[in-house]
Amino acid sequence: MKKFILFSGRHPHPETEGIPSVYEEVMGDIFSPWVLQKTQEFCVFLAEEDKECTVYVTGLTPGVTDLIFFCNTMQKNVKFLHYDRNSDTYREVPLSDRE
Repeated sequence: MKKFILFSGRHPHPETEGIPSVYEEVMGDIFSPWVLQKTQEFCVFLAEEDKECTVYVTGLTPGVTDLIFFCNTMQKNVKFLHYDRNSDTYREVPLSDRE
């Protein structure tokens, strides 16, 4: 299973060390077209993959919502993990009841 963090340089944690990111860095306005472009590039990658993928959610809302929208629309099996402060680990966030 391939693993990715959403944004590099945000919320460093031993669990995510060395994992490639979807968005290499936050460049200027998060609502600018670069977010959509990077999302589209990652979505093309996901569309070509038949394997399951895990994404560690390290922010920011526009990137997260773009990926959730694509995954639900294309019925891609992507597991999203979000940081849990209480346990100092990442936990799965169920997006729907779809199998």
